[in-house]
Amino acid sequence: MRGLSVGRTGVTARANGAGGQALPNGRVHRNKGNGMGIISAASARAGQDQEFMELSIRQIADVVIVAPTGRIDHASASALQQGLLPLMEASSRRIGGVVIDMGHVEYISSMGLRVLMVAAKQARAARISIAVAALPPVIAEIFAISRFDAVLDVHASLRRALESISQSALAELDATQPRASA
Repeated sequence: MRGLSVGRTGVTARANGAGGQALPNGRVHRNKGNGMGIISAASARAGQDQEFMELSIRQIADVVIVAPTGRIDHASASALQQGLLPLMEASSRRIGGVVIDMGHVEYISSMGLRVLMVAAKQARAARISIAVAALPPVIAEIFAISRFDAVLDVHASLRRALESISQSALAELDATQPRASA
C-alpha cells in the first residue's frame, strides 16, 4: 500500500493508500484535506497490471500547481478533471492562475487533452491564467501535432510558467528552493 502525504503547501494522494483510493475500471475516490483536493485514479490496460495516475495539488502564492504523474488516459482523465475544474470556479477561492506541471506524465490520450481543453475554456471564462509546464518530449510532440500549444500556454519549466503568471508565486518558489552555488 502506498500512503498519503500532507505538507504545508499541498497534498499528494497515492493510489490505494489511506485518504485516497483508486478503484478498478478508472472509478475515482476523492477526499479533501489541507484546502486542496486529493485525487487518484486507476488505469488498467488489457493484459497488464493496473497502473495509477497520481495527482498532486498545491498552492504557491496566488497560483495553484497541479502535477499529474503517470498516464493520463481514458480511465484516469476523470481524476484530472476532478482536480482541475473546481479550481476554475472563481467563487471558490482567489486564484490568479493554474499551472499544470506535466514533467512526470508518461502519456496523454485524447481524453486527457479534452480535459485540458475544457479546463482552458473554463479558466478563460473565469479570467484565470492557465499554463502547462515541463512537457516531456513525447508529450510535447503530442501537443505540437494536435496544436494544443495554441490552446494552452506552454512553458519549458515550472519556474518559467510561474514567471509568466505571477511574480509573487515565482518569488515564493525561489525562496523555498535551495540555490545552486556558483
